[in-house]
Amino acid sequence: MMSEYPQEARYLTDDRDLKERNELVILPGGNGDWYVGVVPEGEAGIGRMVRLCTSGGASFAAPGLTVAIADAYRAILKIRCPACGEPDDGHCRCTSA
Repeated sequence: MMSEYPQEARYLTDDRDLKERNELVILPGGNGDWYVGVVPEGEAGIGRMVRLCTSGGASFAAPGLTVAIADAYRAILKIRCPACGEPDDGHCRCTSA
């Protein structure tokens, strides 16, 4: 089954003055599970992600966690650059900013 969520969501730390910054990465699994990690800016999450199962695991151990992750994922995807209005994960490169 294909995931209804085709892409990862990234949120760059609000600590914009740091030289080395981290990003929150949320990746939907094709089976409804979620993968969540904090990685150095622009780096891949492979091997650095935590799997949250919606059919056991996290859904039983921490009820509501996978729902909250899904909400966070959708909220991050809705972020827009205030200057150009395009989707912005903290890396907008518009010339208006």
